Amino acid sequence: MKTPYSSHEPEGRIKLNAYLPVPLHGWALKHQISTYWDQVALDYAKHQWDQAIAIPADTVLEWKNLLSKSLGTKTCTVLDAGCGPGTLTCLLSKMGCLVTGVDLSFPMIKAAREYANTSHASIRLKRGDLEFIPFPENSFDAVVSRDVLCATVHPDRIVHEWMRVLRPGGRLILIDRNWNCSDRSIPGRICRFVAPGIIDRILDNYSPVPDMPPHMRNALWSHSRSRPLYDLNLIQKAGFVDVEVEPRLPKTRFETRESLLGYASRRFLISARKP
Repeated sequence: MKTPYSSHEPEGRIKLNAYLPVPLHGWALKHQISTYWDQVALDYAKHQWDQAIAIPADTVLEWKNLLSKSLGTKTCTVLDAGCGPGTLTCLLSKMGCLVTGVDLSFPMIKAAREYANTSHASIRLKRGDLEFIPFPENSFDAVVSRDVLCATVHPDRIVHEWMRVLRPGGRLILIDRNWNCSDRSIPGRICRFVAPGIIDRILDNYSPVPDMPPHMRNALWSHSRSRPLYDLNLIQKAGFVDVEVEPRLPKTRFETRESLLGYASRRFLISARKP
């Protein structure tokens, strides 16, 4: 499948605007995170689209079965909370769901719209803050969120918003990873300095994404929490029931790279239900 920008010449890694490495929290951290994602949106979109093309058919089927198991078989309205460039949003649409993608980043919403047009997926997109989701109570049958909660400032507020916009009996599917698992040994540190370029060449057509500045990443709640245990606690405190965890999801090339470099664990999936 041809993806947006696939006919363009590679633009290389962008140079992020300078960030002041001072202690961050609250609004200042949230603003810098938002600015970071706006700046890397195109690189991140290319990275996600490359993966969508490269994932083997049997892995795609495995993901669909996993999502269907949590969502059920009937057509449902789904909120993709933090949709990014739209790969999961479009996959859910092709599974028969009526999907709305919400993201705080204008460039991400634009990328998602282009990806939907290219992949002939029918989705609705809206810019919005996950701490203040722009929909009334009881709007959706399901909320799905992938690789988003880890990069937020107030995860408890977001989980409560997910509860608010779900209809009674609605399902929550949280897909994320434990990013606080870097190999701190000397060989591990050497590997992270030396190996990325080699691994990127081995993983053909891999689109690198500029790393989040360390002072910003270290200020995130997910940097110092044990996951998915912390997530489970947030979800249960918000009032969800029938909470279940799938600790090891199908692996993609990106996860292979991150695992080899000791940055992150395998993805986990938490499913839960609003009473």
